[in-house]
Amino acid sequence: MLFGPFAFMPVKMACLAVLIISSGVNFILFPSSIKISKSVLIWFILFICHGLFFLLLGLLYNAKLDYVLQFGTIAVIWPFVFLILFFFKVEINLLPKLYNVLIIATFLISIYTIYNVIAVLGLVPNVDIYSRETPLEFDESGNVEMSLPAATTLMFTLPSIVSLYLLTAKKKLLPVIIFGLISVVLISRRALLLNILITPILCLGISFFFLNRDYINNLAKRIVTLYIVLFVFAIIIFVVLAQLEIFDVQLFFSMIMEGFDFKGNNSVDPGAQIRAEQFNFLIQSWSEKPALGWGYGSVSQYVIRSDKTPFIYELSYVALLFQTGIFGTIFYLILLGWIYYKLYKLKFNSSLSINKYTISMLVGLTTFLFANATNPYLYAFDHMWVVFYPLFFINTLALGRNESL
Repeated sequence: MLFGPFAFMPVKMACLAVLIISSGVNFILFPSSIKISKSVLIWFILFICHGLFFLLLGLLYNAKLDYVLQFGTIAVIWPFVFLILFFFKVEINLLPKLYNVLIIATFLISIYTIYNVIAVLGLVPNVDIYSRETPLEFDESGNVEMSLPAATTLMFTLPSIVSLYLLTAKKKLLPVIIFGLISVVLISRRALLLNILITPILCLGISFFFLNRDYINNLAKRIVTLYIVLFVFAIIIFVVLAQLEIFDVQLFFSMIMEGFDFKGNNSVDPGAQIRAEQFNFLIQSWSEKPALGWGYGSVSQYVIRSDKTPFIYELSYVALLFQTGIFGTIFYLILLGWIYYKLYKLKFNSSLSINKYTISMLVGLTTFLFANATNPYLYAFDHMWVVFYPLFFINTLALGRNESL
């Protein structure tokens, strides 16, 4: 799910089935052992009811049944599956160990990325775990681009790990961060690069709600140092890669700037133009039913981005507005906002160490939600863990305060 999104699906489904069956058997034989926080259970109920309501609304407005059923897995089925997994109780002291999974996954993704760039030089053979001929693609100018599904994982994990390092100064995180930053430059995804740049600022901002002033002052000094190091590091990497002729610095910066240009001239990234047009068309569709939208599974009559899943758009929050209206969108955002609020409330009963993990996790969640604005990552099972992982954190901390059913 972290290292291989959209890969090894039979294995994932088999493991998931085993976990669900185990949870069911445990519930039948030992019902008292199943514990879940009341607040987290209510959150899941509201989230699933939100999905059910707008699926029915989609049917009411004549959305195709096939589209509604496909969206149903996103809005109802997978959230319910994640809820069942919450029945496995984890002690609070195991939360940092669980976080190590993110660290290991980030390291493996980074090594895999760097390996495939070395493969471009012909020094090693291409290796792809995603059932494709090659993880490397060529754009219209003949430049090599890295196509890596696991890069989406880095949008959460790398900012989170960088934040954890700023908060704890754990040197064991440095190799993971260094290899991660190299892979970020090689992948050259705008959203990922932007996430890394704003990570220290987000870390400082969120820390204001969790740490005392002395920690904040020390953190601010570390952040200034980090930006200096990142600047020097970036120059070194750019120079080395340019000398090896596997990286075009001018093209890199041109690509970054074009991602924010919506004027429509020929030099602009086509993706940016498409999103600009999509925004206008989705707003036009929403304006016809502004209160509750058209329902899940609905497709705008003005724009279709995919023949396979026409009900999903890159501008996911604008699409959410189109499909659920003002009230549905506000309700959805409140559910997301509650995660931040609840973790803030739980800080008063948590240790300093746990609060630092909480901050780093919230930074990762925030950067991922930013990236989700221009790509519908949260509409895929392999990426939904980004929202449910903080909820699992909440559930574990809340159970420590005896907030179970």
